[in-house]
Amino acid sequence: MFHRIFICEDNPIQLLSLKQYVANYSAFHEHDFSISLATQLPEEIKQFIETFDVRGGIYFLDIDLGKKHINGIELAKWIREHDAEAKISFITTHDEMVSKVIKEHLECLSFIYKDDDITNIHNEINYSLSEAQKRIDAIEKTNQKQLSFKIGREEHFINFNKLLYIKVSDVIHRLVVVAKDEQSEFYGTIYEISKRYPELLQVDRSCMVNPQNIVSFDSKQRKIFFENGISVDVSRRNAKNVKKTMEQYCNDIQ
Repeated sequence: MFHRIFICEDNPIQLLSLKQYVANYSAFHEHDFSISLATQLPEEIKQFIETFDVRGGIYFLDIDLGKKHINGIELAKWIREHDAEAKISFITTHDEMVSKVIKEHLECLSFIYKDDDITNIHNEINYSLSEAQKRIDAIEKTNQKQLSFKIGREEHFINFNKLLYIKVSDVIHRLVVVAKDEQSEFYGTIYEISKRYPELLQVDRSCMVNPQNIVSFDSKQRKIFFENGISVDVSRRNAKNVKKTMEQYCNDIQ
């Protein structure tokens, strides 16, 4: 899995310099870093994140992006709302900007000062990328695979070891997610879920299940059972594929 890097800097010369150094760092390290976008325009960062549903991006943001655009702090706040696992470093020329970041309660990896000598700038970039990798490694090591979805502006996560199934809600354009200890509704489609989480198993047009939490499958009744008697129906069209998949996860197939 490669890790997306984003750079937003309004000065074209400094943007090119940052891009070249980050690219060189990536080329000489074993981690899969990739510069997805280096731009002067914060709007392009937003568009990319929304288009590709970025998770866990690494961001280098100039705080002063000019009078025609939002500043880097506002951009960081927007990024945090849309990419909860973002790793952010700020680029600035003024010490007072540090206090503004702190006041906004924005966690960041480092501050890179434009007027610092080139060695210190490179050291800060090295630190940011190294620390980002450490955090990514820690998440991958300790976290279960997670389903992520938004309710309003808030990001929610459910570990796959608790996820049972997702089905179409009675409310148009909404889905219901059912886990062992919770149930929620959010905007989305079964098609979107199937593309993002191919490990889920489609049992009919309006429902996908997590095969690792299935207790048993009754092929005659075409029913899948989870803990506590929770069940979902399987369509005739999907029954054969469900049975074949279940042979990999459970022995209780009737």
